[in-house]
Amino acid sequence: MIIWSLILGGLWVCLNGSFTLGSWLMGSLVGWAVLRMSFPKGMEPESRQLIYLSKLPAFILFFLRELVLANLVMAADLLSNSRRLRPGVIAIPLDVKTDAQIELLATLITLTPGTLSLDVASDRSKLYVHAMFLPEQDIDRMRQLIKEGFESRILALFR
Repeated sequence: MIIWSLILGGLWVCLNGSFTLGSWLMGSLVGWAVLRMSFPKGMEPESRQLIYLSKLPAFILFFLRELVLANLVMAADLLSNSRRLRPGVIAIPLDVKTDAQIELLATLITLTPGTLSLDVASDRSKLYVHAMFLPEQDIDRMRQLIKEGFESRILALFR
């Protein structure tokens, strides 16, 4: 938790624009307090799980690209006279296993326009996703895009 506090302190310094030791320490202290309040006693985050920071920039760039493309698809559909909306719910089989990985996958899907994570199966084997553009012939393609896109990158990011 201390490492995450120091990282949050660094983010605080960058966002605040005050590159001083005092600002970094204050950000780290606030970060530690927020992390401490976020997890009940005895229930710490999966801290033993490493995040490969070297893969983080590529992961962020991938997500930003997907975000822009999804926004362009939504804008094109809204501006066109013919609507291509074919909403549907699909089950995505999960290879990610930890709470952090499942939560990150669900959040990234929800942040991408046109898709929304609905629920995780009780046995954590499937994630249910609502998609706005889901013709019947593209169900397997949508599963493949999520698994080869977001999920495979999450698995590479966490070890």
